[in-house]
Amino acid sequence: MNHRQMLLLLCLLLFAAGPASHAQTVQDMEGKLTPAAIALRDALNQKNPDGKELTIATVPLVDTEQSVRKLGVVVAQIVERQLLVSKPEWLRVQSRLNLTSVMDEQKLWITDVVKENKKENSAPAGFLEKADFLIVGVVTPGTEQINIELRLIGTRNGNVLTAQTVSTPNTPAIRELLKYMRRGAGRGADDIAIVDNISIAVTAQREGAPGAPVKEWLVKEGETLKGGRDQFNIRFTADADATAYVFLFGSDQQAALLFPCEDWEAQFERQFGRKAKARDNYCRADMEYSVPGTDAAGQPRYFKLDTTPGLNTLYVCANRSDIHNYQEIAERLTKAGSHEARLKVLSDTFKIDCVKTFSFNQDAGK
Repeated sequence: MNHRQMLLLLCLLLFAAGPASHAQTVQDMEGKLTPAAIALRDALNQKNPDGKELTIATVPLVDTEQSVRKLGVVVAQIVERQLLVSKPEWLRVQSRLNLTSVMDEQKLWITDVVKENKKENSAPAGFLEKADFLIVGVVTPGTEQINIELRLIGTRNGNVLTAQTVSTPNTPAIRELLKYMRRGAGRGADDIAIVDNISIAVTAQREGAPGAPVKEWLVKEGETLKGGRDQFNIRFTADADATAYVFLFGSDQQAALLFPCEDWEAQFERQFGRKAKARDNYCRADMEYSVPGTDAAGQPRYFKLDTTPGLNTLYVCANRSDIHNYQEIAERLTKAGSHEARLKVLSDTFKIDCVKTFSFNQDAGK
C-alpha cells in the first residue's frame, strides 16, 4: 500500500468514525440519565408508603437564563420514558413536554428553585396544580463537561424532595443539542436547533343541502375527497422555532406554494368581501399554525379542490433561515419525476432543514 492509499484509507476511517448521530447521542444520554430517573422515582416511592395516587410530570430543562435548549427537551423526554418503566400502580405520569404550553403557563421560578434549593411559597396555581410533583432542572454547559441537575419538587409548596446530577462530555453532537428551541435575545438562525419533527393534520369540510350544517372531519392519509365540493385546510406544528413553507404537488401535476402566499389575502377578500387576517411564516416551537389561516374575524379559511382527479401531496417545510426563491422551488418540484425526487429537491438541492409530507386523493366530483 503506497502513501496515497494509506492517506485515503485514513480519511475514510476518520469519516466513518465522525460525530455521533442524534440517535446515538440520545441513546448515550439515556444510559447516563436512567439511574438518575430511577433514583428520583424511588425517592417519591419512599415518601408515599401508603400508595396514595400521585401525579408527576417532567418539564423541559432550562439553562441559567431560563431558556430551553434542545438538550433540555431531550433530557425531559428520556426521564419521562424512564418514569413509565416499572412505575408503581399509584403513580400517574403526565406529559408536560409541549414547550409552548409550559412556557406560557410557567410562572414558577424553576431556575431559582433548582439552583438555590429553597422553598418557593409564591408558586401560582394553574400550572402547578396539574401535577403533585415536577421534575425540573438546569443544563449548565462547560468547556469540557455538561452538567445536568434534576430536582424533584412538590408543586404545593415548592419543597425539593431530592436531586440528582449527571455529567456528560461536551462533544460536537452534544453542542448541536445545546442550540436553543426559540429565537430571541439576539439569537440568529445558527443558534437555533434544527427542527426534527413536524406534525400535520388536514381538515376537510363539505357543504350539505341549503340550511344543513357543514360537515367537517379530520382527513386520513390517502383518503379520497370530492373534487369541486370539498375544501381543506392544514394545521402543523414544528418542534423548534423556524420559518415554515407549505408546497402542494397537486392532482394536476403542478407544484404551488400554499404558505406563505400573499395572493390568498386578495383572493379571500374578492371571494368573501372581507379581509383575511395577515400572517407571516415565522413559527414558534410547539405552536399550531393553520394554512390558509383565519379571516379577520378569526374564522378558519379553506382551499377549495378543483375537479382534476388524482393524488395531492403536501410538503410542509421548516427551516432556520428565510427562503426567498419560492418560484424556483415550485418549478423544480413540478419537474421532478417522483415523490422521492421532490424530497431530494427540498432536502439536497435547497438544503431545507426538515420536510414532512401528507397525501390525499381527490375524485372528479361526480
